[in-house]
Amino acid sequence: MEKQIELEMDGRAPDEIEELNLDSCKATEITGLTDKFVNLRTLSMTNNELASLKGFPKLPNLQKLDLTDNKLSSGFEPLAECEELEYISLCGNPIKDISVLEPLKKLESLQTLELANCELTSVDGYRDKVFELLDNVLFIDGFDREGEAAPEDYDESDSEGDDEEVEDDVDEESEEDEEDDEDGSGEDEETPTKGTKRKHEDEENDG
Repeated sequence: MEKQIELEMDGRAPDEIEELNLDSCKATEITGLTDKFVNLRTLSMTNNELASLKGFPKLPNLQKLDLTDNKLSSGFEPLAECEELEYISLCGNPIKDISVLEPLKKLESLQTLELANCELTSVDGYRDKVFELLDNVLFIDGFDREGEAAPEDYDESDSEGDDEEVEDDVDEESEEDEEDDEDGSGEDEETPTKGTKRKHEDEENDG
C-alpha cells in the first residue's frame, strides 16, 4: 500500500492530495496513510485483503470512501473520526451483524451506504433495520426509506458536456443557415436565366 500511495502522490505533499486510488494492493493492513492527508476527499481501497481498519487515520475532509471487496466484518470505529463522510461502500465484505455498523451513527453527513453482497443482506428487512440504526442515512443499496430508488447522481462533468453539445448544435444550425442563404442567393441568380430563356422564345416566335 505504501508503494501505491507514493505512486499516486507523484512527488506531491500529502496535503495536496484530494483523491487516492489504492485498489488491488492486496494489502492486509493500512500502512502509509496518515492524518497528513488533510484535504483528501475521495479514497478507494477496493479488492484488497483488509480484515481490520486499525491505523485508519482521521481524515477531516474525506467525503467518499470505497472499501468494496475486503475482509472487514467489524471494527468501523475509526471511520467515525472522518466527520465529513457522505458515501461509504462496504459491498462484498463478510459483515453478518447489523450492530457492527453502529459506529457510523456518529457520521451526521453520511447519506449513502452500500452493503450489497454482504452476508447481512440475506436478513429479511435488513435495509429497514439499518435505516433504524442509522438515522441520518438517506439511501441504502440504491433505495430510500420508502423503498423508492435513489435519483441518479448529478455529475457536473456531464452538465459541461451537455453545454458543449448545445454549443455544437448552435454552430451546426448557424452553418445550415449560411448554407440556406447561399442556396437562396443561387435561386435569385437563376431568375435572369429564366427571363433570358423567355426572351429567346419570344424572338423565335417573332421570327
